[in-house]
Amino acid sequence: MPISPLAITAAGAWLWDKYGKTVVDKTAGAVKGGWDKFKWNDAAEKYRAKIKKLYGTMQIMGMAEPVPLDDIFTDAYMLDKPTAFGRFNIERLKQSSADPEAPPPQAERVNGLRLVVEKGNLFILGKPGAGKTTFLKYIAVKAAEQTIDKVPVFVSLKEWADSEKELMPFIAERFDICDFPDAQPFVEELLKSSSAVVLFDGLDEVNQESGQRDRQTRAMNNFVEKYDRTQCLITCRLAACADGSLGCADDSPGGEVSSLGCADDSLGCKDVIFER
Repeated sequence: MPISPLAITAAGAWLWDKYGKTVVDKTAGAVKGGWDKFKWNDAAEKYRAKIKKLYGTMQIMGMAEPVPLDDIFTDAYMLDKPTAFGRFNIERLKQSSADPEAPPPQAERVNGLRLVVEKGNLFILGKPGAGKTTFLKYIAVKAAEQTIDKVPVFVSLKEWADSEKELMPFIAERFDICDFPDAQPFVEELLKSSSAVVLFDGLDEVNQESGQRDRQTRAMNNFVEKYDRTQCLITCRLAACADGSLGCADDSPGGEVSSLGCADDSLGCKDVIFER
């Protein structure tokens, strides 16, 4: 069932001038003068426009012009129990063979947007082409439109890995459009305020060689622990978790991801299966 915009009333996530005093108080030297004159609301509008431009359309094969995301996006649903990690009796296996698309027993099919609004951190698993990246882009656009009261930060994990930068400087670069005197102090205040949603896309696309994926996973763990008021969504292909490369606990019916703090729920990370 679609979510009514009235059910999610946008509040103050985009009133960026509320961060101004804190940022100025923590800044010294010549940079402080730049903050004193900074036009916070203009910066917010620039960032919202950037999000809509980057993620508000999709290029469809065979079509000359990009198509608005709202024209092609359909309601996304998620299962709260990963089918691939369940243990089934003979009768259930026979049913699964007869109907491979049937959800696992007791699995709840939940509207994806509602799940994002009502829950905390999510580890979103899905098959190739299921629409995981498109869903994160949709969340970013809905936040930019203030349907969701969050400031979205989209992080391509492959781009982050290729940049060879630490996570915080990479995130700060997402705000270059705002012309901040120094973006990082603002970003840190934003992340501490519970007004952001960070969209980590494509953990499976990060190379496992030389421990690169492990390093990124540890960095995300540290990030979630430090900014525990910020909602984080992480997408990954189901097969990358099923093969054990992400530390999935294959003895648990819920397929918890221990390397991301899901197995013991220490980070409040709920793993769900993406479906259309």
